[in-house]
Amino acid sequence: MAGARQDPAATQKGERGGMTSLKLAGLMCSRLCHDLAGPIGALQNGIELMAEDDDPDLQAQAMDLVAMASDQAGRKLRFYRLVFGAGLAGGEDLPSEECRAALAGLLDGGRIQLDWSLSDGVWPRQLGRLVLALTLIASQGMPRGGRLAVAPGDGQATEPGGVAVTCAGEGAALDQGAAGFLSGERALDDAATPGDAVACLAYELSGETARPVTIEAADGGFRLRL
Repeated sequence: MAGARQDPAATQKGERGGMTSLKLAGLMCSRLCHDLAGPIGALQNGIELMAEDDDPDLQAQAMDLVAMASDQAGRKLRFYRLVFGAGLAGGEDLPSEECRAALAGLLDGGRIQLDWSLSDGVWPRQLGRLVLALTLIASQGMPRGGRLAVAPGDGQATEPGGVAVTCAGEGAALDQGAAGFLSGERALDDAATPGDAVACLAYELSGETARPVTIEAADGGFRLRL
């Protein structure tokens, strides 16, 4: 018995979707490796220094370096696990407090001051991932630091559906490539780089959750609104 014939157009569409997903996964992995290279390298240097020199002062310095690098790597992994992780131990919900703590840990020790005024609650996982992705995109547009505010965008602080992520600081500006991906004007293609990974992911999550991202000007910077 002959098998049913497949629609070539549908097959081609499925292949393109699969390639797009594979491309995005590759960009996300590359981005994660890039961001972890610094603290992992420092961790390795500290261990090598401890192994090569018995001087107590150098040993103490090496231990400080190892502790600092380990802490930094842990904070980055905690944040990226929430943003990039497709499946979490907590199931389909994501506590907003866990999102806030992960973002605060990522920014700790830097020049960006976090102002999180969303109420504690439990978010649908994909919406929570979208909010965190937008905060990461926003922080990358603040090269000299400043204030990153995560606040209700419509007066309701209990859901991420009304969230406004606002940047204010010297030189704060949204990367044009990220703006293109968020608006859907730029497609995921071979020209995309690991630096585009989070914006690509945010666009996908925006479509999946039916929450379009609006880009607005703000005093001293810009705003990403859901």
